[in-house]
Amino acid sequence: MARDTIYCDVLVIGGGAAGLTAAATASSLGLETILAEKEATVGGTTYISGGTIWVPDNPIAKECDVPDNKLLAKAYVDYAANDHRSQDAPDTNARDSYLNNASAMVTFLRYHGFRWFSRPSRFPDYHPEVPGALPCGGRTLDPAKFDANELGGWKRYLEIPTPPLVSKFEELRYLTQPMASPFSFMKYCYLALKAWCIGHRRGSPLAMGCSLVAQLLNMCRRHDNVKVLTSTRLTELVTDGDRVIGGVLERGNTFLHIRARRGVLLASGGFAQNQRMRNEHLPSPSAAEWSLSRGDKDSGDVLAAATCVGAKTTLLHETWGIPTMKDPATGKLTHAMFELAKPHSIIVNDRGSRFLNETQPYGDIVHAMYEARGASIPAWLILDRRYLRRYTLGSLKPWSNIDKAVQSGYIIRGESISTLSKQLKMPPGELEGTVRRWNAMCESRVDRDYDRGGDAYQRFIGDTTIKGNSTMGPLSVGPFFAVRIYPGDADTKGGLMIDDRGRVLQRDGRAIDGLYAAGNITASVFGRASLGAGVTIGPAMTFAYLAILSLARSV
Repeated sequence: MARDTIYCDVLVIGGGAAGLTAAATASSLGLETILAEKEATVGGTTYISGGTIWVPDNPIAKECDVPDNKLLAKAYVDYAANDHRSQDAPDTNARDSYLNNASAMVTFLRYHGFRWFSRPSRFPDYHPEVPGALPCGGRTLDPAKFDANELGGWKRYLEIPTPPLVSKFEELRYLTQPMASPFSFMKYCYLALKAWCIGHRRGSPLAMGCSLVAQLLNMCRRHDNVKVLTSTRLTELVTDGDRVIGGVLERGNTFLHIRARRGVLLASGGFAQNQRMRNEHLPSPSAAEWSLSRGDKDSGDVLAAATCVGAKTTLLHETWGIPTMKDPATGKLTHAMFELAKPHSIIVNDRGSRFLNETQPYGDIVHAMYEARGASIPAWLILDRRYLRRYTLGSLKPWSNIDKAVQSGYIIRGESISTLSKQLKMPPGELEGTVRRWNAMCESRVDRDYDRGGDAYQRFIGDTTIKGNSTMGPLSVGPFFAVRIYPGDADTKGGLMIDDRGRVLQRDGRAIDGLYAAGNITASVFGRASLGAGVTIGPAMTFAYLAILSLARSV
C-alpha cells in the first residue's frame, strides 16, 4: 500500500458540526486545514438534526431585547447540573468557558457570512422553573435557510434531501398535529404546498441541521485553504515525545501520513454504534439499533486512538438520550420526542403501570426508563383512536391506513383496553386500572402522579391548539394501540476530558500538547443534565472555535 506524507497547519478529524466549525474558523484565519470524514458525505448526525444551538446571552437575543445575561445563565446551568447529580461532570472551568465564549462564536460566524434566523427560537429552556431559566425562549438559535447550489462543486460533499416542510426546529411540532383543529390542517397543507412549490423550482433549499452543515461547508470553500477528505478514517495519532504532531489516515487502499504544524482537533462522534463499548460502559440493556447516530461513524475508534496517547475520559455511562421507536409506516428507527407529549396517550411499563412524566425533557425520559429498571425497557406508548385521528406517529399520518403497521407488528391493536392488555401479556386489570386513573385526572387536567405538562417547556411541545395543560387527554375512544418505546440516543455523551480551551487532558490533569477535541467525542461540559434545545451542538461548535483560536496563537 502506498504511504504519502501531507503537511498542513491543522488536521481535523470528523465532519459534523464541530469539525466543520473548526475547519471554517481555521479557514477564516488563514490556516491550511485538512478535514477527514469517515463517511462518504459530511454532516454526521448534525445533518439530520434540528440544527439548533443553545447559547446563553447570544447577540441575536440581545438585538431582540431578550432579558438574558451570563449571570442568569450561570445560575441556571449550575442549579440544573447540581439537581441532576452531575458531580462526575467535567471541569467547571470548561463549563464556564462555554458560557463566556459561546456568544463570541456566534458573532464570529456571523461576521464571516453564517446566517441565523433574525429572532431566537421560542423553545423554552428545558427546566423553566429553575432559577436563571428563560421560560419564553431566547437561548436557542436556528440556522437560516440556505441554497445548496451556493456550494458549487462542493455540493458533492452533501446528501441533498427533499425540500423541508418547515424552516426551523420549533415548527416541527405543528407537523405532528395536522388534524388537531381546522387551523392545524390548513397550516399543514400550507407547509406541504410551499415545500412542493420550492421543490419544482431551481435551487436546493436546506433548513435546520442541513443548513447548518452546508453553511459551515460554504465557509470552508470560500478561502481555498481547506482540503476535505471523505471516506477517510483515522487509524492512529502520531506523536513526537509528548506532543501530538499529526495522524495516519486510511483512505481506500492508501495510508496518508499527515503532519499538522499547529495541532490536531478530534471532532468525531462517540461510540453509539459500537455494541461492545455500549455493553461495557452504558446501562443495560443497551442496543446500537436504538440509536439515531448514522452508520458506523460513531464506532469509538477515534476515542480509542486518543486514549492510546494518554487521554482521560469521563461520563462514559451517559448518552444524549432520546426516546426512539420503529416508525409504524416504514419500520425505520425514528425519534419519539413530540409524540410522547400529545394528549390521549400515556407510557407504561410491561406491567401496565405509568412510571414517569411523558413530557419531561427527552434525556430525562431515558434516564427514568433506566432508573425504573428492566420492566420499562422497552416501554409501551398506549394511545387511543382519537390520537391517531389528530396526530402523527412517526411518518404515519391521521389519514393513513394503519392495517399494514398492525400486520407488521409495529403497532399492537386491541378493541378494548382489556384486549390490548392481554395482547401485551400484562397482569390482568393493571393497565385497565392505570387508564381509569389517568382518565379521571384528565378531568381536572392535573397529573397528580408525575406532573405531566407541569411547566412551560412541557406545554410547549404538547398540542398547541389546547389552552392550559396541552399534554393531557383521556384514553376513551377505541380501538386502542400500543407502540414500543426504546431508551435511544443521538450519540454517547461521555468521552475525552477537555479544558477551557478545548485541549485534551491527560489522566494526570495536564493538557496533551497539540491535541484538541470538540463535539460528541468529548464528555459534555454540562454532565448529566439536559438544559435546552441545541445544547449538544452549541458546545460542539464553541469548543471547536476556541480550539482553533488557541492553535492559531501557537507557534
